[in-house]
Amino acid sequence: MTVPTTVVLVHGGWHGPWCWEPIVPGLEQRGLDVVAVQLPMRTLDEDAAIVCDAVAEAKRRGRVCVVGHSYAGQVVNAAGHGADRLVYVAAMDPDQGQSIFEALGEGLAAIPGLVFDDGNIVFTRDTIPAFYGCCDDTVGEWAFGQLRPFAAECATTPLAVPPAWRSVPALYVICSQDLALAPEYQRARAALKARSLELTADHSAFCSATADLTTAIADQALSTDQTSP
Repeated sequence: MTVPTTVVLVHGGWHGPWCWEPIVPGLEQRGLDVVAVQLPMRTLDEDAAIVCDAVAEAKRRGRVCVVGHSYAGQVVNAAGHGADRLVYVAAMDPDQGQSIFEALGEGLAAIPGLVFDDGNIVFTRDTIPAFYGCCDDTVGEWAFGQLRPFAAECATTPLAVPPAWRSVPALYVICSQDLALAPEYQRARAALKARSLELTADHSAFCSATADLTTAIADQALSTDQTSP
């Protein structure tokens, strides 16, 4: 009897479940159940609790693969310990005791167009090319119209526990054309994971490398390889 497998998709900063829409049909065609959570993006703890709940609910049905994009790498590090598999997509990946800002230096502040206002990190139109540089302009505008506030506290809160990839087999998907998170950083973090894969994609691989990312996530979710973390 085949054990049901659920993929829990966790979006990055400013975004929402809608950003995963391009890959959901392909995952479902592979026989996977899909849950895309919505993070409030007010605090890391609140976001992690939502993912923990989603993983616990999915575990009642069978196996679980948690996928984190960008900021959600930190959320998965905090909340993915109960999963069977993990996927990090162009993900920020601080270690225990580190915040995103500490792990990246002031890298986030160097992304074009980002500004800090009233406790939030604000994504402006000037930021679109850093995230959607390989996509048609209409894709960046489609995304920009749906972005939500992202609290700076999410990026300044240290990870309180060992990152989930230390105990759960993980795949890191490197995006080689990424202008938001340096590919060199991604390759360094990928080297610590059980598996890695490099795609020709910008930061938003769900749009710029949809088919390849869908295949990578599905293969990881369905893998029964006992490779150590």
